[in-house]
Amino acid sequence: MKTLYLHIGTPKTATSSIQALCRTNRKRLHGYGYSFPFPPFDYPRVGRGRNAHFLIAASTDHELTEEQEDFYAQRLNSGLDMIHSEFSFCDNVILSEESLWRAINYTKWNPLEILKKDAAEHGYTIKVIVYLRRQDGYLLSNWNQLVKKLGLTESSSDHTNRVINDYPLLMNYASALDRIAAIIGKESMTVRRFEPDSWIGGSIYTDFLDAIGLPDAELKLPEKRLNPGLKDNYFEIKRLVNGTPALTHKERDFFGACAFEASDAFGGKYEYGMLSKDEISSLLEYCREENDRVATEYIGDGKPLFSDEIKDLPKYDPHNEYMDEDIIHFFASVSTGLLRENESLREELRQCQKKVERLADQSKDMKKRLDSQQKAIEANKKETEKLRGMIRHPFRTVLRFIKGKFKKKK
Repeated sequence: MKTLYLHIGTPKTATSSIQALCRTNRKRLHGYGYSFPFPPFDYPRVGRGRNAHFLIAASTDHELTEEQEDFYAQRLNSGLDMIHSEFSFCDNVILSEESLWRAINYTKWNPLEILKKDAAEHGYTIKVIVYLRRQDGYLLSNWNQLVKKLGLTESSSDHTNRVINDYPLLMNYASALDRIAAIIGKESMTVRRFEPDSWIGGSIYTDFLDAIGLPDAELKLPEKRLNPGLKDNYFEIKRLVNGTPALTHKERDFFGACAFEASDAFGGKYEYGMLSKDEISSLLEYCREENDRVATEYIGDGKPLFSDEIKDLPKYDPHNEYMDEDIIHFFASVSTGLLRENESLREELRQCQKKVERLADQSKDMKKRLDSQQKAIEANKKETEKLRGMIRHPFRTVLRFIKGKFKKKK
């Protein structure tokens, strides 16, 4: 039976790493009868590893123009055609996009319903793979990502309260999973904890391969950690920078790269909590009933869904003793980045100047050759005119020739 494995995150559960595993091993996966296809189009600021993005690109709460609807419909149909094409030479297709977790629960058009209809028409089954992270870890990691990549300006506490109030299904895992089960059935769902101690083989890679039925596959593992977060004061610095009016994507990305460079080099000096112990306790208590139901109904191994352990750490204070030092490191990174970019532009200018000089020299050589060719052309013209005169008056030419010979004999 042909099977579509749909990996939907959740967000901040090593999704980028799983996508990198599949992207790096596309040819090897073919050998096992699996395909990790790339759609025949791209989306701005969306990596190719997010190959299920076409399912959510038009999944919005906002009204679309007729032209936009046509565009997204074409993309959706092209993406579905891609799936059908892949099934023509293999029995298993893998798609991944962590934003599906939100789209399935909160958008106008449910992408899973669209996929289910297509599966019924084209004879394949859908299996959904979901990793769940304890809610405080998910919220804070996702907040860090939004600050780092998308310019979020709200604090961690404000972000937590907003998500709980406006998007409860992102936190109420059991209710969100129920919505998925209502479409494809619980038997078609693989729900796992995003906790290293629970992973098969102690690795997210081997655990995911087991989830898609390839526990013994020999694949090349990604060499570096993907999508790391900001540490210490650098997320706070970046959050404040995000509030700068009219900051473009390019400028935001530049400051983000500088913040990450400083964070990577100087972060990790002390431990703190972005939420207090009491805030985390309240959040886990809010989610307890839902978490218990996930453990019972969707995993069923007799264990709690998550550990209740909470580190007793001081809550982050932006006025901590390291802030001045980290601000200096950040602006040193910004200055260094600007100097590097400036030197890169200077080098590019030097290379352009050299190219212009080479072209100028080539132009001079070309002019000399053209001048030489022009002289040859002029000489040829004179010879041609002489020959034309001989052709016009052949008898006169012969007489001149004879006279010349006669004069020589005298």
